[in-house]
Amino acid sequence: AAAVAQRGIHLIHLSSDHLYDGPGPSKEDMARPVNVYARTKFEGESAALAVGATVLRTNFVGRSVVPGRRSLSDWMVGCLRTGVPFTVFRDVFFSPLHVSTVCHCIEQAVVSNCGGIFNLGARGGVSKAEFAVILADLLGADRSRMVVGDYFDVAQAVVRPRDMTMAVEKFEAAFGFTLPEIGGEIELLADQYRMG
Repeated sequence: AAAVAQRGIHLIHLSSDHLYDGPGPSKEDMARPVNVYARTKFEGESAALAVGATVLRTNFVGRSVVPGRRSLSDWMVGCLRTGVPFTVFRDVFFSPLHVSTVCHCIEQAVVSNCGGIFNLGARGGVSKAEFAVILADLLGADRSRMVVGDYFDVAQAVVRPRDMTMAVEKFEAAFGFTLPEIGGEIELLADQYRMG
C-alpha cells in the first residue's frame, strides 16, 4: 500500500466475504470477523484504505487453474462424477460471482478509480447445499451420494462464518453496473465444466 501510494497508483484490493457472519445480506459496515483469517483480511483492508484504495469484498467460483489445487466447485464436481460421498451445508450461505464476472467488475473499478469498501457478490444468495444441488442438476449429475447436512454435523477445526451473503447496492450505485443474479453465475460455472 505504501509503495503504490508513493507512486500515485490507485490500489484495487481484493478482500473476502468471510468478514461477515449474518444474518445477511450484510452491508459494508457490518463486518464481524469470527476467525484469524477474517481478522487479518480486515487488517489488510485498513492498510489499503489508508492510501485511498478500492476494497472489493468478494467470493468467486470457477475452475482452478492452479496445478494440484482444487476450487470448491472442482471438489463438488469431482465428487459428483466419481460417486464419492460428500456433505454440503444447508445452513451456510454465500453469494459468489463467477470469476469472469469478478474480472469484469475489477475492470469497472479500475476505470472508475473510486476509493472505499464495496461488496462484490451476486444478487441473492444460496446455501452451499443449494449451490451444489443447482450445479449438479445443471450438469445432469447423480446426486445420490451428496449428503445435505448442517454445519455442526461435521467436525470443524476452525470456526467459520455461516452467513456471508452480501448487500451489493453500494457497488452498483458507485460503478453503474447491475450485478447478476446467483442462478446465472452458477450457469456460467456449469458451462465451464461442460466444455471440459
